[in-house]
Amino acid sequence: MKKILVIDDDKNLAETLGRALRSSFHVTVATDGESGVQAALAHQPHLVLCDINMEGLNGYGTLAKLRAHPVTRTTPCILMTAEASPKGMRRGMQLGADDYLPKPFEMDELHAAVNVRLARHDRTQDEAEEKFRDLQQTFANAIPNQLLGPINDLAAQTELMSKGRRHFEPEDIISMSHDAHRSAVRVRQQIENCLLLAGLLVADDSSPASPWRQRTRVHVLDVVQPTVVQKAKEWGRGNDLKLSLAYCQTQFNERALRKIVEEILDNALKYSPPGTPIEIRVFPEATQNTIEISDRGAGISPECIARLGAFMRGKQNLKMSNGCGVGLAIAKALTELNDGQLCLHARKGGGTTVRVTMPVLAQVQPK
Repeated sequence: MKKILVIDDDKNLAETLGRALRSSFHVTVATDGESGVQAALAHQPHLVLCDINMEGLNGYGTLAKLRAHPVTRTTPCILMTAEASPKGMRRGMQLGADDYLPKPFEMDELHAAVNVRLARHDRTQDEAEEKFRDLQQTFANAIPNQLLGPINDLAAQTELMSKGRRHFEPEDIISMSHDAHRSAVRVRQQIENCLLLAGLLVADDSSPASPWRQRTRVHVLDVVQPTVVQKAKEWGRGNDLKLSLAYCQTQFNERALRKIVEEILDNALKYSPPGTPIEIRVFPEATQNTIEISDRGAGISPECIARLGAFMRGKQNLKMSNGCGVGLAIAKALTELNDGQLCLHARKGGGTTVRVTMPVLAQVQPK
């Protein structure tokens, strides 16, 4: 049986509401805000009915305390008031109220409001659990593909150094140590990416606290140029870069923009042969700024593009293969988190172009 907490300093009304609801729910009654908060923490109700105009801690203060505690942060709360006003409703919604019930109300209205909120909360919980199961399945598929390669390389390199250390010249040991270090870094990056993608997919989109949502005025060229040069250097492919970078600014999270470029370019470097060009273009348009990264690899399949889109809509697990993996999913999630768009295109004759568009600001001329 679902549990309801009624908080109202009018004892008669509180008991009346309790009696009306006890036919369908297990009801606890509190007659002031402070005891209501304590009752919520102790009983963990499925829903709270709280009056606004109470002596001492009023309904807004009670709601604020409930939302501040992890146990009751997501508990549905319906505020009751005889003096409903747009200003008061906005304040309640900002604090996290789920609904308003203006007094006086009929008991069938009370039951209807309670049932609607409980049903909506149940649906939200079911969706969250389904998303969590999808994430589990996604990473169960992703982790072997993403990690086994560099882990096997690392094991082979360290085994070779251990067994043949007496027969190697110092420069050979240095070279193999460098390769082992690079494999270890790849493993660490893949684990960090899996954790990041999980956090991005389950995060509350309305939360301003996420470091990936904090936007500033960003000079796109100052982010893109050093990022692509460093990434190409890591792969030993600095000469393959073909840069065409114009000056433009956007309102974006700088850390997110750097990560987006890193993941797209890493994918292009991984799935295109050394010696083939990788083109990076940055240019302003009338309503947006654009970054394009193109390679001459095997190309991304239409099925992969469709899978990535379905995965980001929560409709399908992401299969990590043929260049369609965690990195591109992270880039797409971060782009959309900052009101941009990421699109993938198969190039004629082979290769892939990834296009990122961002909000436009006034163009900046070079100094």
